[in-house]
Amino acid sequence: MARPQTIKPTLYAISVGPGEPKLMTMQAIERLQQTPVVAWLQNPQGHSRAYAAAQPYIQSHQQQRPYTLSMQASPQSKSTTYDAIATSLKQELDNGKDVAFLVLGDVTLYASFHALALRLQGAYPIVMLPGISAISAGATYLGLSLAQQTDNLHILTPPIEQEQLTTLTSQGNTVVVMKPCGHLSAIRACIEHDPALDAVLIDNITLPTQRVVPLDSYKEDTAPYFSMLLLHRKKGVS
Repeated sequence: MARPQTIKPTLYAISVGPGEPKLMTMQAIERLQQTPVVAWLQNPQGHSRAYAAAQPYIQSHQQQRPYTLSMQASPQSKSTTYDAIATSLKQELDNGKDVAFLVLGDVTLYASFHALALRLQGAYPIVMLPGISAISAGATYLGLSLAQQTDNLHILTPPIEQEQLTTLTSQGNTVVVMKPCGHLSAIRACIEHDPALDAVLIDNITLPTQRVVPLDSYKEDTAPYFSMLLLHRKKGVS
């Protein structure tokens, strides 16, 4: 059935959740299966967590467009790659095809998709579909509330200053540190001086390789790329 000429092709950002296929929303699955072209980012080894989560729902007739991007590349190199990917996506849209772009977690949190959206905005409609974030998945696994009533929730990325962490956690705030990687020393120093503070390293949440480890039991100096740290006050301690 031909698309009415008044309806422009659309780029959909499909949030696939933290990795477990069952955690994709019904809305995301329905939109994914209605879209003729499916695109995603993969690492130089050809692996994509977003694709792995959505793969059970992709149908054989859908055209698949994997794009390789190294997160360790220089900013200039990544910008050039984003330019090329955006050009390729625009060609699909120019040909009258909707595109579903798979996004790990939730598209509103640290998603590389926004680098593409900036390059394509104004040319075609862009619709973002929400998903379950790794932060939410990690907190629910631990049985924690991230925030209640007048609580504050802070999401940080490295580099992390010990003074900043101490200030935030001493006020009773929950702090999530995304991709702590080689920045564990400041966090450990913060915990050592505050026995009422719990810090948990969460890696590969919802996947078979999932690790959820108290930071004081984690002896390595660096954390995996897709990990996060959740810092919170121990229950019943103010």
